[in-house]
Amino acid sequence: HSGVSISAAAFDPVRERGHLCLVAASCWAHRGWKAMAGLAVILPHMHDLFSAQVGKADMPDTTASTDRLVEKFEQDSAEAGMARTLSEKRRLAERLHAAGDFEAALDAFHAAAEAAQELDKPGQEAVVVLGMADCLSREKQVDDVLVLGMFAHSADRAQAAGDDATRFHALAGAATLKRALGRRGESTHAWDGVLSFARGLGNAKLISMACTQLAFVLLDAKEGGVEMVNEDKETVHHTAGEGSAASTEQPAVQLGPGADLRRAIKLLEEAQTATSEVGDDPAQAATACMNLAGAFRRAGNTANKRRAERELASAFGKVRQHGPGQLRLQVARQMVELHEESPWLSEDRGDEHASMLAECRAVVQAADSHVVKKQTAMDIAQQHDPDARFMQERAAWAQKKLAEMARQDSDSEDEAVGLAHPKDEDWRRP
Repeated sequence: HSGVSISAAAFDPVRERGHLCLVAASCWAHRGWKAMAGLAVILPHMHDLFSAQVGKADMPDTTASTDRLVEKFEQDSAEAGMARTLSEKRRLAERLHAAGDFEAALDAFHAAAEAAQELDKPGQEAVVVLGMADCLSREKQVDDVLVLGMFAHSADRAQAAGDDATRFHALAGAATLKRALGRRGESTHAWDGVLSFARGLGNAKLISMACTQLAFVLLDAKEGGVEMVNEDKETVHHTAGEGSAASTEQPAVQLGPGADLRRAIKLLEEAQTATSEVGDDPAQAATACMNLAGAFRRAGNTANKRRAERELASAFGKVRQHGPGQLRLQVARQMVELHEESPWLSEDRGDEHASMLAECRAVVQAADSHVVKKQTAMDIAQQHDPDARFMQERAAWAQKKLAEMARQDSDSEDEAVGLAHPKDEDWRRP
């Protein structure tokens, strides 16, 4: 068509048709490649967009997760700070309590109690509330309702925490306060409960403490009536006085010690046995013997005095060499006093008993001599010190003047106008 002539012999329709098809295919292929080339530029962007959409669909809400994480971190930080406050305040309170600064210790215990409540730690709360109650019970004027309520709260929180030791001390604190307030019946009932709890625990140390304290409450009783004694001033029986349950027209005679004293002796014997089970502590064992000896002496007959002497001898033997000096002096003094009251106890006892008694007397004499020497040294120091001597003379002069003024007031009252009364003490009698 462009001036090129094609002969009919050279043109083969079949062959040329194939060639045209090939050319057409080549054109379509060329166009398709161009299209594919354009898609190759677009597809990577579509892939990134798809990946981003898929990622958004699969990932959780990061904002809410972050908020929860921050909230938990703040909560953990607050709890850690509160726990640190609890520990620091409790240590401070214990140091102040040991130093005798109970007012400052009370404030520290109160701060620790608030921290324990915030952390929901019943065991820690029981301990610090017990410390608060102890501080309040040492004040001159005690709010018994408040303090007893705190002891009860401490016992409840200790029970919730499974802290048997703290619960025991809380119950014992309430019983001790009731005894200090003069409520003997309530204290006896409270100590009975404490002793039952200690026996349930099977703790020999706590049993010994509860038995001893309950026995002391029972020994506080002052029984009415008259004690009948023999020629050696030993109690043989007791007569119930007025107002007693056994009061009749004739006094009721009760042979031997009363029921409370007998029970106190039984309790102190149990305490002594429990103390021996705790371990080899000479001071504790000697104290248990002394307590039992005191109860025997209170019973006041020949057999009980001999038993008291045996307990004191046992106590002195436990602290004779290595015991505390003050405790050894107490045992020795009680032994000497007992033998001064009943000299017959040392009859026909042998050389060993005589040696022990002589050593007890030597310990007491040495202690008394030390006190006398100390007092003498103070008197000598005052004699050589002009200021101390002046203060002593001034105090004596003041006492003399006060005595003279009292006598003058008494004379003026006698001379006052009014009814004249005899100075005899029996002037009011008909």
